[in-house]
Amino acid sequence: QQQQQQQLQEQQQQQQQLVASQPLLLTVQQVRQLLQQLCTMLPRAAAQTLSNIAWALTVLQQCHGWCMCCCLPEIRQLAVSFASHLSEALPGHVQRMVRCIAQLSAACSSHAEQAWLEWQAPVLQAMLQHLTANRKMLKLYHVSSVLKDVVQLGFLHLPA
Repeated sequence: QQQQQQQLQEQQQQQQQLVASQPLLLTVQQVRQLLQQLCTMLPRAAAQTLSNIAWALTVLQQCHGWCMCCCLPEIRQLAVSFASHLSEALPGHVQRMVRCIAQLSAACSSHAEQAWLEWQAPVLQAMLQHLTANRKMLKLYHVSSVLKDVVQLGFLHLPA
């Protein structure tokens, strides 16, 4: 098992080195500018669009290991807007938004924990209530993914 963990760490390091050697398509500041533009259009954005943006943020953060604190106000607006307009959201949309919140919060928890966590409870509660109300549409992978991410966020909320 230790050997498997070491191999996994080596693979992750190799992937990070490969990503680091590639030119960035976008910088964090460019992502923030795009998010700022998006935030002006949030009232018109569909749940699927917001979910896709959250997924793109998740992938960018993971690939580049970025701190996303500079984008926190916009990410918060994105999540709050999504949670406020859940009527058209499918379980997969909610799953991607929860993953985005969990991953970005975890990535920045060591230096900006409270800023990421203070606004999440009502947003997550709305999304979980939506999933519960639409449980006939849920698949096992939605449940397991959301549960993993909510538990991760729960641990971030625990006092140190």
